[in-house]
Amino acid sequence: AKAAFNSAVDAVRAGGRVVAVGLPPEAMSLDIPRLVLDGIQVVGSLVGTRQDLLEAFQFAAEGKVKPKVTMRPLEDINAIFKEMEQGQIRGRMVIDLRS
Repeated sequence: AKAAFNSAVDAVRAGGRVVAVGLPPEAMSLDIPRLVLDGIQVVGSLVGTRQDLLEAFQFAAEGKVKPKVTMRPLEDINAIFKEMEQGQIRGRMVIDLRS
């Protein structure tokens, strides 16, 4: 959890925002000078309890969650961004870099 969170903070652009939705068991550390100098926001969003999260993972493990994932070629990237800006993408969009 710590490595993934730090990767998200490292990847966000200046002026961007990282939203923490998980409840990691360990304390987290942040690069405060980078946050201040780059104007990065780190915010928390509590949408349930730890038990709710465990139940959600259990549903996924039992196959009760059917994610909507669409894969499209890199050539479609401009159209994908346009669709994203217009709120037309539902689920997860994966860009296939193999082509």
